[in-house]
Amino acid sequence: MIRSGICQFAGLMEHKLAKNDHKGSWDQDTVEQLLYKLECEVIELRNAFEISHSGDEILSECVDIANFAMMIADKVVRE
Repeated sequence: MIRSGICQFAGLMEHKLAKNDHKGSWDQDTVEQLLYKLECEVIELRNAFEISHSGDEILSECVDIANFAMMIADKVVRE
């Protein structure tokens, strides 16, 4: 059984991915490009903690990080 917190977080991941469908698939990016984007999101998360402390902003950055990590994993598994 999948834990409820994981299901809720996965739902947020999917929602954000769907909002960005207009940007195209991550298939067009290399693993290196996705890793760079992931690193940028980690910086944004750090800034959210240090500057705003907004729970919504922190959660949003966590979702971005998870999505880029998933994209990297997806590409590595398929290569």
